[in-house]
Amino acid sequence: MTDQLDQIKEVANISTGHAATALSTFLNRRVTMDVPLAFHCQLEDLPRLSIGKAEECVAVYAPVEGEAGGGMFFITSMTAACLFVEQVLADPFREEAFHKNALAQSAFQEIGNIVIGSYLTAFSEMMNVSSYPLVTELSIDLCGALLAEGAFHVLEEESFVLMETEMQLNDTEQAMTGLLLFIPNSDTVKILTNQVPRPL
Repeated sequence: MTDQLDQIKEVANISTGHAATALSTFLNRRVTMDVPLAFHCQLEDLPRLSIGKAEECVAVYAPVEGEAGGGMFFITSMTAACLFVEQVLADPFREEAFHKNALAQSAFQEIGNIVIGSYLTAFSEMMNVSSYPLVTELSIDLCGALLAEGAFHVLEEESFVLMETEMQLNDTEQAMTGLLLFIPNSDTVKILTNQVPRPL
């Protein structure tokens, strides 16, 4: 089981590296990432993930289809979301305005699209399978509620594998952290644990 999770972690590491590079290019800022985590998780554990238990968050969620499917999130706190948007719009942005500002929401969703799309492109090439995001959705809610809603559409069992990576935009006045989560379905987990990744 440990060997299987180590292989999944290797896939997550390379895929997230490509996503971080794409985001860095888009924002013209240095993006770093933590070593990815890959672990077995229970549905009730989702609200206790590191992004924040009771904090309001902003999430871009994409259903993932193809030979390797599942669901993928890019999640930040509301504070970080506004800071990310400031990088795109080059204008200071207040948290209370985010809920009603379609331009800000669109900018953040585009960031999520870039991160998720780059991750899945690298993932597909490395595993030699088709894996692509469908139309993304942007949501604003408590972190646990966002994760539970997205996972509901993906999970077939109460126990599942979670691939989690923290990405940070560092060369700004205030560090911005986003959480990238990939919840593969059961067929995808079989692919990840039975197939040797190709070097990119």
